[in-house]
Amino acid sequence: MSLFGMLLQTYENNSHKAGKYKYGLALAPICHMNSNIQLEVTINQDGEFIDAVEHSKDAGQVLIPVTEESQGRSSGIAPHPLSDTLSYIAGDYSKYVKEEKSKKVSADKHLAYMEQLRLWTESEYSHPKVAAIYKYLSKGELIRDLIEKKNMVRLDENGFFTSDKIEKTPYEKVMVGFKVNIINNFEDNAVWNDKTVMESFINYYLHTSDKKSDICYLLGTEKILAKNNPKGIVAASYGAKLVSANDESGFTYRGRFQNAEQAGVLSYEASQKVHNVLTWLVKKQGFTVGNKDKRTYLCWNPEGKKVPQNLDRFDYDEEEDYDEEEDYDYDLTETAYRRKLSSIIKGYQNNFTDNERIVMLTLDAATTGRLSVTYYNEFQAKDFLDRIEKWNKTCNWYFSNSHHVTDKKDMYIVRNPRIYEIVSCAYGVERGGKLEVNDKVLKEQYQNVMQCILSGGKIPKNLLQMLVSNASSPQRYSSAVYGKILAVACAVVCKYYNMIREGDETMGIDLKTTEDRSCLFGMLLAILEKVEKDTYRNGESRTANAIKLQSVYVNHPLATLQKLEEKLQPYYQKLDKKIDNKQNSDNQERRMTAAEYYKKMIADIIDRINESVESDKMEELDRPLEPTYLIGYYLQRKELYTSHKDNKKENEED
Repeated sequence: MSLFGMLLQTYENNSHKAGKYKYGLALAPICHMNSNIQLEVTINQDGEFIDAVEHSKDAGQVLIPVTEESQGRSSGIAPHPLSDTLSYIAGDYSKYVKEEKSKKVSADKHLAYMEQLRLWTESEYSHPKVAAIYKYLSKGELIRDLIEKKNMVRLDENGFFTSDKIEKTPYEKVMVGFKVNIINNFEDNAVWNDKTVMESFINYYLHTSDKKSDICYLLGTEKILAKNNPKGIVAASYGAKLVSANDESGFTYRGRFQNAEQAGVLSYEASQKVHNVLTWLVKKQGFTVGNKDKRTYLCWNPEGKKVPQNLDRFDYDEEEDYDEEEDYDYDLTETAYRRKLSSIIKGYQNNFTDNERIVMLTLDAATTGRLSVTYYNEFQAKDFLDRIEKWNKTCNWYFSNSHHVTDKKDMYIVRNPRIYEIVSCAYGVERGGKLEVNDKVLKEQYQNVMQCILSGGKIPKNLLQMLVSNASSPQRYSSAVYGKILAVACAVVCKYYNMIREGDETMGIDLKTTEDRSCLFGMLLAILEKVEKDTYRNGESRTANAIKLQSVYVNHPLATLQKLEEKLQPYYQKLDKKIDNKQNSDNQERRMTAAEYYKKMIADIIDRINESVESDKMEELDRPLEPTYLIGYYLQRKELYTSHKDNKKENEED
């Protein structure tokens, strides 16, 4: 189904929610839109002023009637039918404006507003509340009432507006919402909550329009055509429109069609439903990627059922607030991670039938006035959730709570890397202790990873290479940032090579049995680093030789290993303390110095490396390492520090 067909279906399925507020947001009926207001004015049924109060932004937006022209206005005069700014609705606004040009503009705005309101009031579709508002505003005393009765508007010594504001908004742009107290009417007096007022304007606008009619390409029936389609779908790009063909001198449609109608025709009703439901969905459950130049991501089910709002946050409940900087307190085991992931996915799956769908859409402002669709796809709900589960099962790793070795027993937790983390660790530059990514790169690469998740395809090779390169250059980053880069790289490497092994979902390797040459060299690197660091005094933080030469080690592991072993000789001499060796000989626990213990570990791994290469191809030992070396490095490093703490604890108990 096309995007617009899917949006129209979504609107019809959720039409019972139109006009109903939830968390300060409502699905707008046709001829209406959500808007912020700053001022509530209360009158009675006789059109007499009663009260005025500020409307807090925290109270959420309200629904206001709009015309086709006013909904997309940017310049010129195009009044909303009822709620509008003070410069439109207040007949005495121009009296308090100092500049002559502004006086003229505000007077013209008010005349246009009142004429439009008069036509609605005098039509057969009028409403008592609308008539009361028209009667009050016809007096032209709103500003005076706000000054004298409520002291909400202030004047300078010359009787002109000051620079004060209402709800942080200049007087000219203050949006006004009305409340009308009608005798014997016990419903909410707020006009924006009154469905009878909404229906009154819809009937008036649709039945009194003299606009052109034709066959709507979406509905397939003859309807009033839309001339101007709404903007404001995405708050970050408020002026950008999804549908527009107003460039009669350029190349928007010229060369293929003689006029815009030949390219495509949307009826006003269809355009309203499509744009209103899309705006509602974006505000309700969309999220953006980027800092200044943002791309909007939206996932929804046409029937309105709950769907995952992110593809990469399934190791915790989505209702919880997520903060990368906070420590995690989840179970550190891979089994617990998978159990929780499966439970969350199953919870979603139980809500869907086999034939129900989930839709994924991304929007980006190609220019300040054009909104483009950069990705659109429909999935069977089961396939969508299965692919997300598959990704999160095969792309996860041990993440350190503090990104460096601590005395905390549960210093590692198993989770999946966020898409943003993957992109920032691959393409980011560290500034102020954080990785920053160019918006253009972030948006494109984020979408690439998202499509990889949803298609079940391979991780892009260039992304893998960037992560491995950064994880092999620890000196370019602070300790905390490098810790994250290393963990993210391991997760992606694990995912990439899991797919090569045709669906093996095991995380990492078995250090005791692996025959992977690169993993074994990675294990050696971790041991060489640990030998030197074990000689450091408390608080000493200089970089170990193994880390300094890591980028060289990756390209020439055997030659670099020989250099590093030479550099380790002075450090072996310093390792004179005893540590436990868990290997038994004749049922007798043998104790050795730390230096002897590490030398034995290194010798054992070197023997395994030699065995992994055929005797007539020993020159291959020095060829560059595969990305899997990071897996061996990380796991060996993790085991060394964990066993170090466990041994320390046992020694203290002895």
